[in-house]
Amino acid sequence: MRNSTDIQSLERFMIELGRLVKSSGRVYLVGGTTAILHGWRESTVDIDCKPEPEPEPEGFFEAIAR
Repeated sequence: MRNSTDIQSLERFMIELGRLVKSSGRVYLVGGTTAILHGWRESTVDIDCKPEPEPEPEGFFEAIAR
C-alpha cells in the first residue's frame, strides 16, 4: 500500500524534482494534488502532474523514478 501524499511530502517532492531536473520547464499540478494546495483535502494517494515543454524537461522522468 502506498503512503498518502500531504502538503509536506508534496513540497519535498517539488523541491527535489526542481533540484534533479536538468533543463528549464514547468510542472502543472492537477487532480488531488491541487485539492491539497487549495486546502480542500489533507492528502491524496498520488501526485498528478504534467511537465512542459513537451518533450518533458531533461531529467524529468529520471527524477520521478528516483
